Amino acid sequence: MPSKYFIFVTVLLILLEQKCVQEFTNHFNNFIEKNYNISVRIQMERIDLGWGNWGSFGGKISDNDVLRKRPVIFIPGAQLRSFMFSGAKNYFMIHGYNSSELYSTSYGDGGWTLLPFFKLRCDVVKQIRLFIKIVNKYANKTVDIVTYSLGAPFVRKAILGGSCVDTNEALGSNITNLINTFVTISGANYGVESCNFLHFFIPYCNPINGFYCLSKFIIDINNETNSYEGMSTYSFISKSDLTSGKNCCGKNCSELKYATKNVILQNSNHLSSISDAIPQIFNLLNNTV
Repeated sequence: MPSKYFIFVTVLLILLEQKCVQEFTNHFNNFIEKNYNISVRIQMERIDLGWGNWGSFGGKISDNDVLRKRPVIFIPGAQLRSFMFSGAKNYFMIHGYNSSELYSTSYGDGGWTLLPFFKLRCDVVKQIRLFIKIVNKYANKTVDIVTYSLGAPFVRKAILGGSCVDTNEALGSNITNLINTFVTISGANYGVESCNFLHFFIPYCNPINGFYCLSKFIIDINNETNSYEGMSTYSFISKSDLTSGKNCCGKNCSELKYATKNVILQNSNHLSSISDAIPQIFNLLNNTV
């Protein structure tokens, strides 16, 4: 008769095997591999960042799944992972969305790079841009995008296109037509206030692709004469945000240029702004045509 220890280990291994599954559904993975390649699937799914939606989520179960709503893409902040949006995902599903309408991918190394060395790199921009295109093609619908904190400038550049300021790689023209509603939460849309004083000292604030308000990257994403991030654009600004800050070259750091509306979260800080904004974002996404 097997020992209790053997039974315990066996059950544990079974549970771990069940948890150690792809973050995307098989249906979505098969679509990516068929229309792109295995390398793209690995790049987007980010199994290396952990199990249980840590690195990504999204996809249909089968061809029979019907998307009744526009797909929502959640892009996390720097050093964070898709898991940060698990609460938002649950909220949306409780209120009528299904898993085939909610998507996320993670970028970078998931937080191993110390913040002072983090930069707005072209490879991340390209990954996010491709993910938007993949979800749009997969769902055959325009998408909604929700992004947080330092993720905002990455996503905006991914939509804007043009050339990368750090590598001069050509991204192509803007993909505004793929996005219905674009939302940032505590986004570093004009950079980060602390970089006003640190741009001579750390890579994070460097004048090329740093979060300094006068870096080439930040100037580039704020240099258009019209809104380009989507048909409707919103920024949720936490009033007590000591992370992004309040003064980036005379602008609130989280303000979104030409936004349909910049929404002030009166009682929120940088961290609480996500949970505070999600109910309002849900209503916005479901009240735009």
